[in-house]
Amino acid sequence: MNDMNDLELFKFPKFEDNKPLRLMTIKQVVEMLSITRPTLHKWTTKDNILKSIQIGGRVYYKGQDIDNLVKYR
Repeated sequence: MNDMNDLELFKFPKFEDNKPLRLMTIKQVVEMLSITRPTLHKWTTKDNILKSIQIGGRVYYKGQDIDNLVKYR
């Protein structure tokens, strides 16, 4: 890497979506979808219907993913 242009290889694309990331807890998702916790767990781990995000040992779901699930299912 002896040229300044080589540094551009490590740049990430700009984050164009300016909307804040709305995270939902397991409790919120279960209540919103009227499902049980075991069903949500199955959808996340076995059926790959939803992706979860772990932050500090806690599990969250993207609000947009939940909205899309409701909209298209």
